[in-house]
Amino acid sequence: TPRTLREILPTLFGLLLGCLASTSYDKRQVAARTLGDLVRKLGERVLPEIIPILERGLESDQPDQRQGVCIGLSEIMASTSRDMVLTFVHSLVPTVRRALCDPLPEVRQAAAKTFDSLHSTVGNRALDDILPSMLNQLTNPDSSVAECALDGLRQVMAIKSRVVLPYLVPQLTATPVNTKALSILAAVAGEALTKYLHKILPALLTVLASNPASTQELEYCQAVVLSVTDEVGVRAIMDQLMEVTRSEDVCMRRAAATLLCAFCSHTRADYSQYVPQLLRGLIHLFTDQDREVLQISWEALSAVTKTLDTEQQINHVNDIRQAVRFAVSDLKGSDLLPGFCLPKGITPILPLFRESILNGLPEVKEQAAQGLGEVIKLTSAEALQPSVVHITGPLIRILGDRFNWSVKAAVLETLALLLAKVGVMLKQFLPQLQTTFLKALNDANRQVRLKAAAALGHLIVIHTRADPLFSELHTGVKSAEDPAIR
Repeated sequence: TPRTLREILPTLFGLLLGCLASTSYDKRQVAARTLGDLVRKLGERVLPEIIPILERGLESDQPDQRQGVCIGLSEIMASTSRDMVLTFVHSLVPTVRRALCDPLPEVRQAAAKTFDSLHSTVGNRALDDILPSMLNQLTNPDSSVAECALDGLRQVMAIKSRVVLPYLVPQLTATPVNTKALSILAAVAGEALTKYLHKILPALLTVLASNPASTQELEYCQAVVLSVTDEVGVRAIMDQLMEVTRSEDVCMRRAAATLLCAFCSHTRADYSQYVPQLLRGLIHLFTDQDREVLQISWEALSAVTKTLDTEQQINHVNDIRQAVRFAVSDLKGSDLLPGFCLPKGITPILPLFRESILNGLPEVKEQAAQGLGEVIKLTSAEALQPSVVHITGPLIRILGDRFNWSVKAAVLETLALLLAKVGVMLKQFLPQLQTTFLKALNDANRQVRLKAAAALGHLIVIHTRADPLFSELHTGVKSAEDPAIR
């Protein structure tokens, strides 16, 4: 009878709470069914007595009892009308709020499901009455309390991200920006985060620009952008970060380049469709006067080009050429591109030129050779030195094969540019270059012969014994039947 039930409620609930959090599925099912039956049969008459028992249950030293309170509250809300829940909401809210900040992870996880039930029943009141208090706890001097509150929010986010994010984002992105909370919550937000990137990214960039030396802040900010993997989110990251790389503020440029580098280096998302945009933007950053921006941009460019397979390398070589021309148009007071003059400055893009020169179609080979020549012009001799072998080998190999005159002319011009720039660094290739140029002097095409002659003029400068070369040239003139070649 109801009277008997009231008398045994405290004892009965002590058993029920333990069973609700039991590792045994059968025990949990029986306890939940029992609790549901109690509430349905006794209704309003029993709730005034049940709620205080549940509140006291959170005081228990036994974790399963506290976990059982959360499961029990969810079961009660599922078994009663909305009106009845609203009657006791003033008691339910503090109980759920406290459980979400419980020291035990299992209790916080169960409390998040209770929050879900509460929100489904009472709507935004659950947000207004619970979340502000939890946000305040994030700055609690006691780090363990702050950590529990943060994990409680994470558990809620994992279940109700679309509902909770609109509430949390303005709070967490307001000054001072809570990057730690953003990074942890972003990990469970899923695609719901994308809608708020226009607010989150500027906040992260401001933090990085203000604290460039903080490794911890950088890790938190990176975690946020790396949590984005959906197509719309990737587009937002690309567009917004690339826009900030053009900022007048060097600190903001540095921050944007840093996040872009982290994203391109470590993301699980597919950003292949943005490669042309990235090549253009990152190579344009090679015009920057800030050494750190140059280095970060170089690392980002290296990360991007490493994602390309051989076919993609060939497809994007023209994008590189256009990106270089775009950068040069903004280059002021210098014939060199600062980013290319870093140690190994051109190594991120060399594989694209090499692959295109060796394995591209004839027109691609020509464009790649011309593009490589343009890069050489913009690079200092010191920066070219580590790459001399990687540049020269493929060019010599191509001249040894049968290709149309325009390919040969482009390759010879690039070799001439390289010789003019690095000179003696090419001494190890002197025999092959001499043979190659002399052979090209006998080519049927006038342009090829002229380019070979120009290249030979640069080769003479580093030749230690020029007499045999002049003798060979003299012999070539005498033996050539074509007057044009002579």
